[in-house]
This record gives sequence, C-alpha cells and structure tokens, in this order.
Amino acid sequence: HAQATTATILLGQTPAGWHLTVTDNGRGFDVTRAGSDGGIGLKNLYARAQTIGATIDLDSDAGGTRIRVQG
Repeated sequence: HAQATTATILLGQTPAGWHLTVTDNGRGFDVTRAGSDGGIGLKNLYARAQTIGATIDLDSDAGGTRIRVQG
C-alpha cells in the first residue's frame, strides 16, 4: 500500500529495554485517520504491543513512515 522502495528494520537494546524501529520511504498516511477505513493492521499492532507491555511511536508523512516499538 505504501509504494515504498526501501525499508529499514533496526533492533537494539539499551539499559532501559529494547526497541524495534521500522522505517520506509513510502507515500505515508494520515495517522489521525488510520483504521477509519475498517483496516485492522495498526489496531492489531497496538494490541500486540500492549500485550507485552511495549509502547508504540508512529510518524508518517509524504516522505515515509516510521514505527518504533519499545519494551
């Protein structure tokens, strides 16, 4: 859907915990409207993160999307 040509996945650990960052160069989307079309992808992502006690930070614009999960 994103029409991305590249994606980067970074997994790291700090003394405070771990973090996973997924970034792409796709067309992005309006974060405030995410899921309003009936899609369940982001809803599932947030639910799974909550299950393991992680947090999600999501940024998206015309230059791409970045999702960072921290636990």
